Amino acid sequence: MPRVYEAINETLKELFVGMTELTLDRVQARHQNGLPAAIAHWKLGAQRIRYREVEPDLPDAKAFIDGYARTMQKSGWKSITE
Repeated sequence: MPRVYEAINETLKELFVGMTELTLDRVQARHQNGLPAAIAHWKLGAQRIRYREVEPDLPDAKAFIDGYARTMQKSGWKSITE
């Protein structure tokens, strides 16, 4: 089952919420080789970016992501989904 993760760009105040079958370490490694289109403007190494797993093994990860991203909207922050 897919897991939901966040990539948090503290420099740009952007929160990317995605889903994957991979471990969080593998997601980070893949992002080093090329970011998803939605966050391709991020500058790895030049901006403060951190990752965290939100929910493991969700049967309906897409629906969860849509709701989660809306609730995670912070004042001055932008939520981005796949």
